[in-house]
Amino acid sequence: MQRRIFAIAALAACVVALPTAVSAAKAAAGVVYGAETSPGYPVVIELSKTGRKVVKASIGLELKCQMPPDVTLPDAIRNVPVSRTGRFRTSQPVTRIDADPATGQPALDVSASVIGRVNKARTRITGTWQRKIVIYNAGDPATSGVFDTCDTGALRFTAKQ
Repeated sequence: MQRRIFAIAALAACVVALPTAVSAAKAAAGVVYGAETSPGYPVVIELSKTGRKVVKASIGLELKCQMPPDVTLPDAIRNVPVSRTGRFRTSQPVTRIDADPATGQPALDVSASVIGRVNKARTRITGTWQRKIVIYNAGDPATSGVFDTCDTGALRFTAKQ
């Protein structure tokens, strides 16, 4: 249990900075869309004025784990291009967060994906958001023993202006 708390604390510290498309340009203030996921967590998406970039999208996620308790944490993406057809996509391939034997924090594998579509009228954004965390046994130096797996599944959302 304590290992899970350390693991989730480490993930929460870096999760907001993860899946981010490469872009240093700051977009002008745009249009904001909002919704609630089925468990009742917020989804907020800001598009640029031109509608060609997701400036920022934030969501509250509940990851279902094999061993209770489940994990609730925020997640965000920034600067994701939107195609002419209104589609956008970003992902974080499996990223290893190394174990820290001094604190007892186990190694983690973290991954995520966000896929969305803005309708032609730019009044609604639909999509899916998924995040997965694999927590390894802290006592296993080879990090081959999985302690737990937590996953949101493909969480669907529909955000409106």
